[in-house]
Amino acid sequence: MYEMEIFKDYLLRKPQGNRVTFIDHSDEFFQGSSRKRGRPIDLPNPMYIAIHAAIAGVMNMSGAGKFFDELLDKYKDDEGGVPPVRSWPELEQLMEKRSLSQSVTQAFQSVKVR
Repeated sequence: MYEMEIFKDYLLRKPQGNRVTFIDHSDEFFQGSSRKRGRPIDLPNPMYIAIHAAIAGVMNMSGAGKFFDELLDKYKDDEGGVPPVRSWPELEQLMEKRSLSQSVTQAFQSVKVR
């Protein structure tokens, strides 16, 4: 069981009491069913969750979290989702593609056809 700390309120449905409990339900699949799981599912590693929480806390306190939220919001796709970015070079590549696409679109729109 983990207590959530919410820095930016965008959750559609908050868990009751801001608590999240991870439970392995793999034993609940029917015997002989095509939905049967062969082995238990590993629960999240508490150390990774603690590291994630520490990084999120530092990013929130320093203002870096807000900076990255605004930066990623700027590069949402057509459906309003933010593409997955795992590193700064991937973000730069995304920014370059968007900038090139906008430049080409503007260039075609500025040409007058007679």
